[in-house]
Amino acid sequence: AADFSCRRYELLPVSVNSGAAHQQLVIKACNIVAEYYPRDLDQEQYLQADDVEIRNSAMRALANFKSSEKLDKLLVFLRQENTARGAINGISKMIEKNPIYFNQVVKAFIEEVDLRVKKDLATILSLRIEYFIMKLTGKNNDDAKKIIKEIILLGRTSEVIDFLNKNKDINIENELIA
Repeated sequence: AADFSCRRYELLPVSVNSGAAHQQLVIKACNIVAEYYPRDLDQEQYLQADDVEIRNSAMRALANFKSSEKLDKLLVFLRQENTARGAINGISKMIEKNPIYFNQVVKAFIEEVDLRVKKDLATILSLRIEYFIMKLTGKNNDDAKKIIKEIILLGRTSEVIDFLNKNKDINIENELIA
């Protein structure tokens, strides 16, 4: 019979907290599956899992699809407080990979009435604040003005300040101040 005992340790380091080690392994596996096999995590058993980290991995998997239905799913998860962080990350990643969904997020931001959800959407849109600021100089800039104003009122000012520090166009700064 094989002897698998360790001469150096009586109690193996892996055995000390095996429950937590197993949980970390499961979460790490979910993150890898989300990146390479996202379809496997696009199932209710993962999207509605009891473990928040597994749900966040499933939402990260949704960001790998080119589908407005998947974005709608993420927007639903954004409304739930315990999954909002994963939804923010998923929506941001989805917009980064597929800018065509940006307008859908803008529309959701304009129509949203829940202040917490609106603030989370402002967090996502503030990453693209330069897009709205550049729209100020063009025609039909009412939506851009409204979005910038709401982003600032919701406390996302550092992105605007960063843009102003880099900007050299006085016309854009005048429009922003107006």
